[in-house]
Amino acid sequence: MINLFMSSKVRSHIKQLKPGYIMNSDDSIRKRNAMIHLVELGEKRAVPHIIKLLDQEEYYTVRYKAIWAIGELDDSRGINPLAKLLVHDGDSINAVNALSEMSSPLAVDALVDFISAGVDYCHRLDAVKAIENRVNTSHASSLVSALNAGLEEYEKATPSHERNEFYSGLRYISYEDLRMCNYKINALLAELGVEVDID
Repeated sequence: MINLFMSSKVRSHIKQLKPGYIMNSDDSIRKRNAMIHLVELGEKRAVPHIIKLLDQEEYYTVRYKAIWAIGELDDSRGINPLAKLLVHDGDSINAVNALSEMSSPLAVDALVDFISAGVDYCHRLDAVKAIENRVNTSHASSLVSALNAGLEEYEKATPSHERNEFYSGLRYISYEDLRMCNYKINALLAELGVEVDID
């Protein structure tokens, strides 16, 4: 009985999801619930409409759910829009998580580009963890650049004596996170047969 009720509830949401419905609704709760049901159904036809929510939605909870839905639906049309969010302070970690769920090699490429750009050292470690066991030799030069930039940042950073952190230009970052990020990038390179001396 409960399964039948849930099915009719899902069917009800799907009936409402005509093209543009998600975009035109003013109800943020309805938008979030619709995206959850679309993911449950694996409804990739909604991806273009969900992508539009990334740019036009002022409600963080809806944008967060849109990022999640794109990752869960694993549709390559969502890779570039998610990659653009990697440099947005509030969305970066959610975009990293969504891209890490995607099976396309292009998602890994987007994460490697983010890592090598050196924009956000805080979420760089999360991105490095997300690409473990997914990199290939085409990523080697970008990872070497990322490691060299990370080592240089580590050398020139001035610690805050109270917190053992440094200011990266965006926020305070733990020395331990930066050190761990450099270590993990070096480990990825070693898997690819590239030796870099980080001592």
